[in-house]
Amino acid sequence: MDCCCYFDILAIILGAYVLIPKILEIVEVINHSFMFKQYDIKTRYYGKDSWALITGCTSGIGEEIAHRLGSFGFNLILVSRIADFAKNGETLELYDDIYNKIKDLDLAILVNNAGVNTRNYIKDTPLKDIMEMVIVNTYPYTFLTHKLLSKLKERQSKSAIITISSSITVNPAAFDAIYGCTKIFELFTMEGLRLENKDQKNLDFLIINPAYVSTNNARLHPGSQVETTQTFVDSLFKALGNTQMTFGTPKHCINGFVLKLMSGLTANFNAYHFLSERIISKLANQMWEKRT
Repeated sequence: MDCCCYFDILAIILGAYVLIPKILEIVEVINHSFMFKQYDIKTRYYGKDSWALITGCTSGIGEEIAHRLGSFGFNLILVSRIADFAKNGETLELYDDIYNKIKDLDLAILVNNAGVNTRNYIKDTPLKDIMEMVIVNTYPYTFLTHKLLSKLKERQSKSAIITISSSITVNPAAFDAIYGCTKIFELFTMEGLRLENKDQKNLDFLIINPAYVSTNNARLHPGSQVETTQTFVDSLFKALGNTQMTFGTPKHCINGFVLKLMSGLTANFNAYHFLSERIISKLANQMWEKRT
């Protein structure tokens, strides 16, 4: 066999090494975007007098999830992002108090959604805002899940832990550095927890990493680049029970694929920062002032 044949074989191997993962990612985008058949959430998780706990439920994604779960017939436990976690989220007593109030309830679903973001240079971000992001975006996801995990695992019917993270987990990003770190923390914590409990057949995990959604946190009106909370939550419940991780809507799945594809071109290229800075300028006319 001459040298040309060896180079041909090497080229085929390298081509397969590069192409096969990308083809699988494209298949995943198609599957997550169009192929999921939504489970009957009430039949899959519901028991007599069963409950769902949602954090960060006073507006946006959390509010829509609460409305949706209520329409499915679940009793709701609503924990405010600001009133509870921003003020007392660093104290273990808060999580003890929440657990003691609900320990006798049949908790079926935990939704980790509470989150805040201050988009700015780190040097220009007040320390109190940094502290609020760190506490609200990480403490409840860790301590509340830790408190409730055994309770969810002990159910006779299925239970679920849903975590709302972000597509910013693909890349670090300037102006969102602290927020991005907290979202990576959420992602790694919940993915590690899922792997620790992979033999727990009655417990579903879903980590969802959306791009832009029209919420108070994002301060964006719905548009070509921005999903409504209703559309996003539709995709969440389609994914629940079908996968462990997704970007969400078809638009967000494509966005996530492009981010990962572009980031893979070179270690020095930050696709999230490159795209987000250009998209944000186009979304300027869709923004509103942050509401309290």
